[in-house]
Amino acid sequence: MIVLGDKVSATTDFTRGGGVGTIELPLQSILDGISDAISLLDHEWRYIYVNAQAEILCGFKKEQLLGRSIWEIFPAAIGSDFESESKRAVAEQRQINFEYHSPAFVRLFEQGLYQTPQGLLFLPPETDGRKRLRPKVRDGRVP
Repeated sequence: MIVLGDKVSATTDFTRGGGVGTIELPLQSILDGISDAISLLDHEWRYIYVNAQAEILCGFKKEQLLGRSIWEIFPAAIGSDFESESKRAVAEQRQINFEYHSPAFVRLFEQGLYQTPQGLLFLPPETDGRKRLRPKVRDGRVP
């Protein structure tokens, strides 16, 4: 079972030594320890989960995001590739991966979108640094 919002936790059954038990997993601390920004939107495009890195990346505290529409918070995303790919992931009920430049954040993102029963999961690792590094590596300018 997964609980989203203020408290993120899960339970899982396991077998060990011939016995069966249940353990509660500290998903909040696990997800906050991931260096990529992770967020989840419900079926009405409202934030229902953001990890610590997502807060840092977007410049908003979790309390400012939860329950609010992504399109209300980031109106510049309306009409963008990000909006069309997000809506495509939902419509086609499948994973979508794409790169896009965000004028709001002045950076390049590699976006992974995953449709879940709870809504749309975002796993956007920043690729801006990698993109800048590739030509240097190719040209032998990086030791």
